Amino acid sequence: MAPSQMRIRRTEQLDALTSPVRQQIVDAVCGLGLCSVSDIAAALGRPADGLYYHLRRLVDVGLLIETSHPSRGQMLYTTPSPGILRLVYEPNNPENVARITRIVAGMLRTAERDFGAGFEKVNARVDGPDRNLNAARQTARLNAAQRREVNRLIHRIQAVFAEAVRNGEADGEFLSTTMLMAPLEDRPVRRDC
Repeated sequence: MAPSQMRIRRTEQLDALTSPVRQQIVDAVCGLGLCSVSDIAAALGRPADGLYYHLRRLVDVGLLIETSHPSRGQMLYTTPSPGILRLVYEPNNPENVARITRIVAGMLRTAERDFGAGFEKVNARVDGPDRNLNAARQTARLNAAQRREVNRLIHRIQAVFAEAVRNGEADGEFLSTTMLMAPLEDRPVRRDC
């Protein structure tokens, strides 16, 4: 079953996501499902009182939904669509390109922090099929079939994370992944290396 998607293209939504903190909040809510500000704060390792401004902004632009929970006596947050929030790229729109590029820069800063913190964890596993700390960079000339396969694998990884959210994997390990594929400027092959 393919995960549901919310396509993010509105300027105010993209602007809100240029903040790495707001990206982390949306990621946490996607990962936790319906949750309170204290749940989000615990997942991010941040104080709850530092999140309210960001939560309000995300609610105002429609990236989060806020609901009151009478039996818990608090506000709870969720995303408008369970599953994957997908940014809409508009290569011919310079404003969209600038916003998306700033969002990706924030993603990469967060990934760098997450990766560095992963080394400090006692449970960091760096070998074998159960590894939880992994990074790689590859460059190659891919043909159309290979490019489609890479995109299929990226979408499959996103689907695995979305499935975990839908299934409420409360006992699972809280992990993040950041993926990037980008075309490179065509350069002549150097033969003198």
